[in-house]
Amino acid sequence: MFFDENDPFFGGSVEDKFYDVIFHASRALAQKEINAMIERIAKYEVLMERANIDPTQYLEIDEESINDYYIQYMGNILSNNE
Repeated sequence: MFFDENDPFFGGSVEDKFYDVIFHASRALAQKEINAMIERIAKYEVLMERANIDPTQYLEIDEESINDYYIQYMGNILSNNE
């Protein structure tokens, strides 16, 4: 892992950093990004339902993949919060 949780500047998990970004970004920008995330999740759920896929049965996701999404959404917020 690239992150040292004990480092005073870069410490903490990717998830913690994501929430730091969300809580310190402008409310409108954070709301826009969260709404986009919810819309994306809803679309995936509809696609899985139409394909008769039970996500709890077939899908396992590792921590690295989850962290990639946190980083992607942080980047979206930070690049628009200038």
